[in-house]
Amino acid sequence: METVVGRGRIRADVYGERGAIFLLLHGIPGSRDTWRAVAAGLGSSARVIVPDLPVFGQSDEPVSFMHAQEYAASLLGFMHMNGLESVHLVGHDFGGPVACALTSIAPNRIKTLTLIATNVFPDTPIPVPFRIAKIPGLGSLAFRMMMGRWGLTTMWWAAVANKKQFPWSRYRAGLEQPGIWGNRDPFFSTQVGRRTARAIPSARYVEIAGAGHFVPQEYPGDVVQELKVIASLP
Repeated sequence: METVVGRGRIRADVYGERGAIFLLLHGIPGSRDTWRAVAAGLGSSARVIVPDLPVFGQSDEPVSFMHAQEYAASLLGFMHMNGLESVHLVGHDFGGPVACALTSIAPNRIKTLTLIATNVFPDTPIPVPFRIAKIPGLGSLAFRMMMGRWGLTTMWWAAVANKKQFPWSRYRAGLEQPGIWGNRDPFFSTQVGRRTARAIPSARYVEIAGAGHFVPQEYPGDVVQELKVIASLP
């Protein structure tokens, strides 16, 4: 699926043909490949839409720098263009703030909101690479190092707890594509997850034992089961 939104194009994969509609948003680093196993598992009983956010994967680079609100506005246009009247919205990592922003501007179109290994609080301690990136004169260098081979390899090694399920080869392949927490997440701890759940009325909090930060890739089966519960799917 390729959709023109504003001056750019959003590329998305579609799994399944009917039933509840899920919109899955990836994080940084990431692409729609983040959700491949989860989407395939959900696709047997739901329709699953998995876009590359602008500038990621095969979606166009925006004409100006985008924050969560701008990404949300772009995705709302994507939903409108594709007749997605209401969705079960899921955001991992940076996809979490984008999902929250989309919910805030179009609450009537979001049936449920699921956040996975993310942060929505301004006072949460920021991982070291992102703190360094804010230092004047070092920002661009820090991001080049973080998103280079050494930085991404280090991130995989530190953030993936289940390396057998989500090996380096799959992580690297995903990078090359043109409420649920892991209890071993080194970036956003389970304390952040519990605090998030407390801040959302009627929220349900789930920890997946043994998972690191990349929960959708490390334990896709567990994520599928939890999303089915959320949408009341068999």
